[in-house]
Amino acid sequence: MRISASIRAAGCGALLVGSLLLGGAGLSCAQDAPAAAPAGAPASAAAHRPFILMVELTVKPDREQDFLKLLQQMKQRVVHQDHGNLVYELFAVAPARPAGAAAAAQGAASAPAHQYVFLEEWRDQAAAAAHGKWAGPIVRTSWREMTESMRLVPLDRVALR
Repeated sequence: MRISASIRAAGCGALLVGSLLLGGAGLSCAQDAPAAAPAGAPASAAAHRPFILMVELTVKPDREQDFLKLLQQMKQRVVHQDHGNLVYELFAVAPARPAGAAAAAQGAASAPAHQYVFLEEWRDQAAAAAHGKWAGPIVRTSWREMTESMRLVPLDRVALR
């Protein structure tokens, strides 16, 4: 299975959480500069910003029901046990829409049902790291077993004015 971690660009806190989820995967805070805080904010503010992680994954077709059941169990545990969770949602990649009459006549290409995007948001790095302590082993074992590929992408909000 191919695993791609786009964790480095998000800074040290994201590295720690990504490392917990992927079991190290060669990630190290010592190799990176500290996470940048917003302009005018103290450096320690980076640890108190929300942590948002998107995971793009392709689930093996014969494991899709097992994966969905596992995610349902994990969400229940997040709701009852974890503190600081703001979003914990799974999205199926929607089929492509036809570009015009010619595409409609040929039938629109659609994404396989086993392609998903998982989105989680935590109050701060500490909440994400606490979650990663129990979720990391599940990602490293069951998720890896049930998926063909997985890519972790830490996100930062962009203020639009």
